Amino acid sequence: MIAMLGNLIITMLIIQAPQLHTPMYFLICNLSLLDMSFISVTVPKLLAITKTDMNVLSFKECISQMYFFIATANIESFLLTSMSYDRYVAICNPLLYPLIMNRVSCLFLTVASWLLGFLNSLLLSLLTSNLSFCKSKIINNFFCDLKALLNMSCSDTTLIQTIILVDNFIIGFFPSSLTLTSYAYIISSVLKIHSTEGRHKAFSNCTSHLTILFLFYGTALCLYMVPNAENSQTKDSILSFIYVALIPMVNPLVYSLRNKDVLGALSKVTGWNKAHRISFKNKI
Repeated sequence: MIAMLGNLIITMLIIQAPQLHTPMYFLICNLSLLDMSFISVTVPKLLAITKTDMNVLSFKECISQMYFFIATANIESFLLTSMSYDRYVAICNPLLYPLIMNRVSCLFLTVASWLLGFLNSLLLSLLTSNLSFCKSKIINNFFCDLKALLNMSCSDTTLIQTIILVDNFIIGFFPSSLTLTSYAYIISSVLKIHSTEGRHKAFSNCTSHLTILFLFYGTALCLYMVPNAENSQTKDSILSFIYVALIPMVNPLVYSLRNKDVLGALSKVTGWNKAHRISFKNKI
């Protein structure tokens, strides 16, 4: 509920406040919409299982859940990379920012992120749906995870495992490398700021964003690139929970609600400042 409410507030606020109609907040709005979708794919079913003890899914429902989970995870990876590129241009090339991050560029980055995410997920889902499952049909996780399904299959999974490794490099390692490179240039530019207060503020924002990036990419790489171990089931469940529940909850706090522009827009939209001034004058 915290994740849904926080991301919903951010989405509605960016739509309502004209001062937030900028490339950065356009990308943040997409991220908030995605996080609401991301957490809706798995958590409601988990809550239903907890409440009713009905822990059975049909094969089609399982593949559908896996499809949307992979798609939203892929899209988030691309959006985080786009946001880091936006910050790189804004801080390292501020004079060229309006030219580079124009409306066409923003639309291209977001449309490409959503399209590539769904297409990549479609490929993996089709390959998985053609596997044979003659072993135990009990999934050792709280949702239909690709890794768990592959462990249940009695088919030869060499091809799909190879595709997953390549996919992890394209979707995970390559975007995360671009993101870290962008922040390396950002930090280098921040170090050139003479004001101690300015450097502290910039580093505070960078560390917050990098924390989210390490959580997102770190858990994803540990889940899908580390070989299976005998005692990895509990670890995979914990990492999966961080991946699908914690990150969508923390994203709006880090990227938006700690931002003075967002807090200022929130006070204007809700009329809090006006009400506060009236109350203060009445006391005088």
